[in-house]
Amino acid sequence: MPGRQSGPAATGPRFRAGIPRSIPDEWFNTLFAALPSNRDRAMIAFWISSGVRASELIGVRQCDIAPGQQLISVVRKGSRARQQVPASADAFVWLRLYQQELHGLVPRGRTQPVWRTLRRPFQPLTYRGAHCVRCSLLRPDPAQRGRLEEIRDNLVARIAEAEREGWLGEVEGLRVSLAGAEDKLAQVDALADRQSAAVQLGMPGFSRSGGNAGTPRATS
Repeated sequence: MPGRQSGPAATGPRFRAGIPRSIPDEWFNTLFAALPSNRDRAMIAFWISSGVRASELIGVRQCDIAPGQQLISVVRKGSRARQQVPASADAFVWLRLYQQELHGLVPRGRTQPVWRTLRRPFQPLTYRGAHCVRCSLLRPDPAQRGRLEEIRDNLVARIAEAEREGWLGEVEGLRVSLAGAEDKLAQVDALADRQSAAVQLGMPGFSRSGGNAGTPRATS
């Protein structure tokens, strides 16, 4: 019998088999239109059409882009081998618009990074920054707090295992995910507090001076 699997995959989250969840096209179009920049639109388009990981996409250099063939070259996270993957034509259109915005503002060169921060001095985009592109669109649902707690606890356990086994390459990414889960939990709690808070106006008070001066008296 094959031995028990070990490593990060053995302790990762368990997902129920079935058809992956999806959203209607019009919902996606609404979310896509809400993205604040051409950079973010290009990154989301590449993620969806190519299926590469965040850590793989942010490592793309200028020389790794082949618009004519609609290919990008990425360094695979597991094997560390460079591989060409196809992407949609729309992704390259958004990328071109983003590159035009940066023209003359960043150093030129084949080995320069493709993705940079939106604010000056336009530093190379980090792993955390790449995740923020997607996280800004997610609104926490208080009904999902239990699931968020499960995700947080699972990440804590996986970080402990990775540190114990010496999987240093996994620790950084897991810590970024943990910070995101804790941030969503804080947002859920804040939203629940706002929803449950009630403004108690009470009954208006009247000041009476001189006994029953405010009460009309019957006259004979």
